[in-house]
Amino acid sequence: MKDIQNNWESSDILKLSKNAPIGIIISRNLKVIYLNEYALKILEYEEDELLNHNLLKVIPQDLHNYMIKSAERIEREKLKDIELEINILTRLTSCSF
Repeated sequence: MKDIQNNWESSDILKLSKNAPIGIIISRNLKVIYLNEYALKILEYEEDELLNHNLLKVIPQDLHNYMIKSAERIEREKLKDIELEINILTRLTSCSF
């Protein structure tokens, strides 16, 4: 959590997202570095099952290449961030984020 706070403009963003009524997942190089309570609820995972794990764990197989290319683009172009809306996998099914 401190790593995120050091890179974000304000830790107020974290406070707002923590209880947001939408699922929020933040990753760096496809490693999950933050997810809020609503994301955990939707995904049906516990925090320790996803935090610091590969984001591809909850991404459908047919989107893996797209996610890898997006992560490479962020690194290559030194983008600060990029917002993606994608389908994700819960323990039992898929939904949109």
